[in-house]
Order: sequence, then C-alpha cells, then structure tokens
Amino acid sequence: MAEIHAFMLPPAFCMYNGVAIISQDGNRIHFGLTRPEDTLLRIRLFHAFSSYLRDKKNPSAPKISFTILSRQQLLRYVLYLYEQTDSSLVNLTVAQPCCLAAPLRKEFFYENKKTG
Repeated sequence: MAEIHAFMLPPAFCMYNGVAIISQDGNRIHFGLTRPEDTLLRIRLFHAFSSYLRDKKNPSAPKISFTILSRQQLLRYVLYLYEQTDSSLVNLTVAQPCCLAAPLRKEFFYENKKTG
C-alpha cells in the first residue's frame, strides 16, 4: 500500500465507506473492503474505475477484485492518504506568500488597538 496509484479515492470517501486500494496495474485493481457484503459500494467502485479507464482511453475491460480489510488496515491506509495530501499542501503553502491571511491580520491588529 506504500505506492501511489493512478486511480485514487479521496481519504474521506475511503474512511466513510471502509474501502482501500490494495493494488493496481493497468486495467486491474484490487480493493479492500471492511464490509465485503456491501454490493452497492462494489457497484459504485466498478463504475468509478470503469469511468477512469474510459477517460484514459484504455479499451481493456476492467478486472476488479475485492478482499476483506480489517479496520486497522483501513486506518493505516487512510492515514497514508492524508500524509500524502498534507505533504503536497505544505509544499503549496511554503511556495506561495500568505496573502490570504493579510486582511485577517490587519483586522486583528485594528481590533486590538481599539480595545488596548
């Protein structure tokens, strides 16, 4: 689970639905589910991955498999996804000036000057 997959699911979706991407290779994908009996989720994942392959102009039919996932494995996977997201956000905020917070700082100092 330490590799980055081309087909990604948002961390919040994974946590809420109890799903993780175990492996992916071209038109093959292996999902882990905490509730393997959830057929509606399986159908949604099938359609999402099929749509992804169509967007990539991959003519091969999707080959999807599922396995049971423990809650602990799911939590580790979601933590990994959030770490990936946070590191890209840190790079983004370091590269850009903090211009959005400037109006808030001015307002904060103005309020303190009036009261203090």
